[in-house]
Amino acid sequence: MNFIFSFLNNKKLAKILAFFVAALILLITSLVVIKNNNRPKILIKKESNFGPVWIFEETGQKCMTFIEPPTPIVQSCALTENPKIVLHGYVKLFLSTLFFNDNPQKILVIGLGGASAQNALNILTPTAQIDTVEINAVLPKIVDQYFGYKEDYRNKIFIEDGAIFAKESATDIYDIILIDAFNADYIPPQLLTDEFMQDIKKMLTPKGIVAINTFTVSKTYDLESDLFKRNFGKYYNLIFNTSRIMIATKNELPTLPEIVAKSILWRYRFVEVGVDQNAILGLYQSPN
Repeated sequence: MNFIFSFLNNKKLAKILAFFVAALILLITSLVVIKNNNRPKILIKKESNFGPVWIFEETGQKCMTFIEPPTPIVQSCALTENPKIVLHGYVKLFLSTLFFNDNPQKILVIGLGGASAQNALNILTPTAQIDTVEINAVLPKIVDQYFGYKEDYRNKIFIEDGAIFAKESATDIYDIILIDAFNADYIPPQLLTDEFMQDIKKMLTPKGIVAINTFTVSKTYDLESDLFKRNFGKYYNLIFNTSRIMIATKNELPTLPEIVAKSILWRYRFVEVGVDQNAILGLYQSPN
């Protein structure tokens, strides 16, 4: 105790101690500032009937999420400086449906998200009509403002439950159907039923292709596989990190050599959206 009093009475040592305390406070403050500067910039938070939607900016990307940032779980992201580039593996796998049909006339996407697939398809298939079904009415305006996707004479957005849309739709109208619908938890249960899959099949043209985005870590992985095979027969199972895309056709599934041959047409066209045709093709194995 005497040592402490002696230390505090020593002016020189007291100044040194004060200096180190001030330096420590400055260091801690700097770390807090750096940490805060690394936090994502929230561009908008919009309430909806299905929960809040956030758009945030971070490391040169604009992203949409249904979970409060910061979070690694996002619905869609785009490069701020070059939004044409496809960032998500699952979207690249979706685009490989063009290996089956290189000139689709009508495409349906169930789930809008940040319109990554729609924007890429507009570049790659400039004459195709692209219909999107989205249950959340607040998303179209957000996607228009932050991701540059808007309705026009080729791009239509229907605000409706995907299951109801499919049930009430006409037959034999879509060459490609992409199922990319998620809520904050996972794929809505009404989209993982035999009834929905049969309605999807009904909407496909005779040579139509369907692809669904799921997760490799899904607790219902095997049930999803059985559901798809039961309704469409053999399918291609593509894995990219934690994304799994199942691709099937209404009738006969093309063979791998046939897919390889058609994929060559897209080698240079895919470059415009930052997709490596050979890398995607390498994920194709024998159908399940």
